[in-house]
Amino acid sequence: MFKKSKFLPIVICLLVTTNSFAGSVAELTKFGVTVRVPPSLFTKKDKKAKLTTSNDRTQCLRFFFKATKKYAGELCASSNPDFLLDRSVISYDLIPAHASSVERSESDLMAMSPISQYPMEPFVNQNFKSYGAIIDCDEINDAIYRATSSCHIAVAAFQSGTCFYSNFIVKSHINGSARVLIEDIKILWSSLAAM
Repeated sequence: MFKKSKFLPIVICLLVTTNSFAGSVAELTKFGVTVRVPPSLFTKKDKKAKLTTSNDRTQCLRFFFKATKKYAGELCASSNPDFLLDRSVISYDLIPAHASSVERSESDLMAMSPISQYPMEPFVNQNFKSYGAIIDCDEINDAIYRATSSCHIAVAAFQSGTCFYSNFIVKSHINGSARVLIEDIKILWSSLAAM
């Protein structure tokens, strides 16, 4: 039926390559935002999460690994002014001088875990500024906090009063395995540039 051609494998390869980078999209409908989902992840809207006392002003997408179906992280949008504080991202101005051993960063923001503080540095800067930090986190979520993993936290605030926040597990310290790549987190954040 098909005539043997030396160009057919090239055409098939081009189609496969094009589709693998297309990925899927997910929507934060309350905020009219569509994000590109990295190929290794899939997403579900988090309908049950009690993230803040004003949950009606916050919407999150939870991401999972396609291969294992395990939790990978989340991307949230919120118009609640206390949302970032609820997520332990604070301005240096809110910390007494004697309480922080972390040097003030360009962003003037700090991410905090139960056992440490981390300065937030520029992350993805397109038509908005975002800041990120790799912090310790507890992937197991037992009653007692243990720094079993490293997570990447990123934030951006817009003049409209909306802020974006992401938290993704980037490495397990239990088995040393990598989780979400920083490049994949940048894919999500870069798609916010269309806002």
